[in-house]
Amino acid sequence: MQATAELDVNGKKLTLLFDINALCDLEEATDKSFQEIIAEMTAAPTAVSMRMLRSLLWAGLRANYPEVDMPAAGRIISECGGVVPALEKLAEAFAKLNDAEAAKVVAAEDAGGVEAAAV
Repeated sequence: MQATAELDVNGKKLTLLFDINALCDLEEATDKSFQEIIAEMTAAPTAVSMRMLRSLLWAGLRANYPEVDMPAAGRIISECGGVVPALEKLAEAFAKLNDAEAAKVVAAEDAGGVEAAAV
């Protein structure tokens, strides 16, 4: 399971990558489960707190840019044009994750069991 999106920061493309490690880092940083985070992102993306926004961006950047810490993630939000462009790219990545998870559940149901979706 993974999803990517590209964020334009001062003319430079940064690739957000949400894989298992990023999601675990995000869960740890926010003290929320993946299911809670994705529900929050898909239900009301414009109502996401600034701490959650910064944590989401930080987690998505860690794989490709390990030097990015939380304060740097906050600066990147400002440098990419603000909250709206950052949220749009995060929502794009999370929509891909949500679609991938839904497809796994359908495939598991077609195969005869939900247990297959967990593999």
